[in-house]
Amino acid sequence: MPTGRRPGRPSKPDAEKLGVQIALRLDAELLRRLNAHRARLQAEQPGMNWSRSDAVRALLIRALSAVERHGPPPSGESPLGAEPLRPEG
Repeated sequence: MPTGRRPGRPSKPDAEKLGVQIALRLDAELLRRLNAHRARLQAEQPGMNWSRSDAVRALLIRALSAVERHGPPPSGESPLGAEPLRPEG
């Protein structure tokens, strides 16, 4: 029996539950590391089907929690730890 809804984009309330979609660029090495982390998550929790988006979300939550807990890095230190900052462009 038809529900009156057309297939396609979810209704606005459903879309808001999913969150805001963003896009980002990753160099080949960072993408390799993300894929490796995703594979580790999959191996640790075999019942889950971890997507790249899931892995990015998990890493972002951990990183933001650590920064919020410990505060910003000392002046002159990279917020990424040992990773050097590269200017965009």
